[in-house]
Amino acid sequence: MQNPILYKSFDLFQALLVSDFGPRISMKIVDSLRYDILAGKLKSGAKIKEALKKCVLDLLTSKGKKTEPHRGIRKTAVIIVVGANGGGKTTSLDGGDGGGDLLYIFLKMDEG
Repeated sequence: MQNPILYKSFDLFQALLVSDFGPRISMKIVDSLRYDILAGKLKSGAKIKEALKKCVLDLLTSKGKKTEPHRGIRKTAVIIVVGANGGGKTTSLDGGDGGGDLLYIFLKMDEG
């Protein structure tokens, strides 16, 4: 008989990929949950769901290396803006309503 945890973890891996998590992060999440399930730490669907939420939240809130933009950087910088539809992401970037918070910040950095 095949282990149902392996099938479910593959389903979760695919769901994370479809949700725009990269393969490395998806595998890290799945491996962490699989380890806790096999160790008997997560025994119900609710506990697994709670652990999944915590794992994703920890990944999103942990500060990585070199997260601050630097003037004169030679490599291209990528800034990810996350938010709900209609939350003002585009306006915050380009100042469509006179705002342009990020544009303003980078222009001020360039002046200094």
